[in-house]
Amino acid sequence: MSYTQSIVTEIRRKTSGGFETPVKLGADQRFVSALLNSHNNNLEEQSILGVDCLETSWSVNDIDYVTKKFYNGDLTSVSNNGYYILFITDYTNSEATADYYFENDGIYFPVYETSGASFDEKSDGSFALLCDKREIYSFDEDGQSLKVNPSFRVMRKEVLCLRTDLSNTSDEQINSDVLISEKVIARSISDDGKTFTRTIITNHLSD
Repeated sequence: MSYTQSIVTEIRRKTSGGFETPVKLGADQRFVSALLNSHNNNLEEQSILGVDCLETSWSVNDIDYVTKKFYNGDLTSVSNNGYYILFITDYTNSEATADYYFENDGIYFPVYETSGASFDEKSDGSFALLCDKREIYSFDEDGQSLKVNPSFRVMRKEVLCLRTDLSNTSDEQINSDVLISEKVIARSISDDGKTFTRTIITNHLSD
């Protein structure tokens, strides 16, 4: 069963001649302030025009980096409270976060805590590969091959901070940046070809 409830959106005080100008309540965008250091008048304008932002991007070893500083590029216009800064790291084109990858004739495994893979040295000096996690490893009897179904691989990471040190213009995270929240996007592909994308947001202010 559904119910309809009235929502109070304004308050007006009654006078002898009628009512005073109403005081608006609620979350109408035009009554909500815009982002810190924004030159929009309210959230409604911000949703149409966007935000003031200085964006820098570069790549190292196929890892793509983007830093977004939320002000207009002129530090003299920034509030004494600082400005929001977003650090984006995109691993889509890199093997840096790959759980497993091949190089030449070798296969590379992640650390044991992740992979459950280790080597056992035998008495003759040879090594045997031990794969302890049954949810990751299986053996294909027909093809006589080891099948590896790794866990989620990190594809993208976004870290939101508040920069209070206006004298430091680094495009990378510095110690004095106030860590607000972090979003990590990871991906996994199952044996039957299904792709799973997992997004985890961590609120560091609640720690």
